[in-house]
Amino acid sequence: MANKENQHYIPQFYLRNFSNNDDRKSIGIYNRKNNIFSDSTSIKNQASKKHFYGKDEVIENFFAKYEGAWASVLTKITKRGIIVRKNSIEYAQLLTFISTMAMRTPTAIDLLMNQLIIGDEIIAGKHPSNVKLEIGKREAIAESFRMSSRVMKCIKDLDYKVIKNNTNIPFITSDHPLVKYNKLYISKQLKISKTGYSTIGLILFLPLSSNTLLALYDSGAYNIGPKKKSIFNVSNVKDIHLLNTLQFSNQKGQIYFCNKIEEKQISLYDKETLNKHNANNPDVNGIDEISPNNIVSTLLIFSSSEIQENLNFDWLSITYEARKLNLVDGKSYIRKNSSLADL
Repeated sequence: MANKENQHYIPQFYLRNFSNNDDRKSIGIYNRKNNIFSDSTSIKNQASKKHFYGKDEVIENFFAKYEGAWASVLTKITKRGIIVRKNSIEYAQLLTFISTMAMRTPTAIDLLMNQLIIGDEIIAGKHPSNVKLEIGKREAIAESFRMSSRVMKCIKDLDYKVIKNNTNIPFITSDHPLVKYNKLYISKQLKISKTGYSTIGLILFLPLSSNTLLALYDSGAYNIGPKKKSIFNVSNVKDIHLLNTLQFSNQKGQIYFCNKIEEKQISLYDKETLNKHNANNPDVNGIDEISPNNIVSTLLIFSSSEIQENLNFDWLSITYEARKLNLVDGKSYIRKNSSLADL
């Protein structure tokens, strides 16, 4: 049996779609924390850690079981321009891939672990007699893995379109590539959590290759691209720049790209997003509730920082019906066809 101690939290088959000269072996990287740029390094050693998911290899074996099917679906979309039909087996495979990408990365797992730790500290401060939870990376990974199936249920109602990059600036990706965004809430200047997976107005952006990006979206809130086309071209460099900056706003670790993009462009993205509202920092609030018997309990509300910039794309607009919605702070607004298991 093969030794699986080098466990990839971003699949190699995915990173190969961003490889240099499409060689499927090497890729450019930028480490934001240490300000290290390299235009060529081996994909084999990227986005992986020794026994990241555990020595028992249960989660790693799960990924290995499905990665062949996931890679096949992505190839059909990126190389052959095939749109997989909703409610098909291939679409279920695509949603499974997306939901695991949402929860399998160090950014997602660290966010969940820090939320649980903060929440436990809040409870300990308000209710000292409570037993303190034992929260570590292993527990956070297990919970994150369980949550990925709930993410899939929440997003299966979203429509999707494929954006083909028709410029000389390639799409980039990162070690946490699934971006959550809500232009509707931002345009209405709402301060409530914007990017729960069942929230009205949610958009998910996921680069699939250097020239292909997937957009899942609430079709009740947005018009994206030509009405009757599931795949459309984008020729405006500004739009590609905005989509690429989202990768910087969404992660704290590494950016990945092919060698068609220059170091000065990566540095520009870095500077543009340095002082903006970056996503995935933990936020937990405790609200006390008093029962008729005067017993105090505390409700924990878990959230995280979100991308706040009101980005304008040539091919994205808010629907007339969504513009008329009277949305106010302090309430949750769930898409009518989404699972109520919001995250």
